Amino acid sequence: SDLAFMLTLFERHPMWDAKRGPGVARVELRLNRAFGMKATMGFWLVRVDGTEADISWREAISPTPHDSKVRQ
Repeated sequence: SDLAFMLTLFERHPMWDAKRGPGVARVELRLNRAFGMKATMGFWLVRVDGTEADISWREAISPTPHDSKVRQ
């Protein structure tokens, strides 16, 4: 039931089709380590073909407006 909830949430992500790829086998919580930035916890989709993609629950709930992305 937890996986179903998370997938329902992530379906709202503006890049869901690209993120899910051929299908999602599982969702993992991992430590994200970006160069020069503080490590944070984040969700990762592990696809049925073995590839992976990070995904933001915040972006799924409240997508960043296009003009803000352009300015960034």
